[in-house]
Amino acid sequence: MIFPKNNVRLVKGDNILLSVKPRSFTAFGAVRKTTIQHFPSKTVTMTEALAMVGGLNDNTADASAVYLFRFEDPEVVAKLRPDLREKLGDYQVPVIYRLNLRYPKAWFVARYIQMHDKDIIYVATHSVAEFAKFFRIVQLLVTSARYGVLISNDLED
Repeated sequence: MIFPKNNVRLVKGDNILLSVKPRSFTAFGAVRKTTIQHFPSKTVTMTEALAMVGGLNDNTADASAVYLFRFEDPEVVAKLRPDLREKLGDYQVPVIYRLNLRYPKAWFVARYIQMHDKDIIYVATHSVAEFAKFFRIVQLLVTSARYGVLISNDLED
């Protein structure tokens, strides 16, 4: 029997040590499920990563402000920003990518973005959602105040 060159023939008494290094990404903000998600396969695209966390929250997400935070090798940063080539050292550089998912072509771009271990996806909250939060707080205060007045009226009678 002929074996490929990279195969190692095992003999009785050999020990095999297998180690697993789980890879994960984190999703925050206006997604349906904020979580640390482990990679279910060798590769995960950004669209798959968003699907794994349930997608964007329809009520609060700003689809024009989806961010990917990651550390990139200096060679990658130099390709993106040639003006920084001389300032880059040998260490990884923090980079923030922004996708505007209101445009269909951004979804096609997201299909080709491979997630890396320890990447962070952040989906910003839409300004209307922030106003809605504020409105709910005011509504709660007004309702509580009205209820307090009703209790007071009941106590006076």
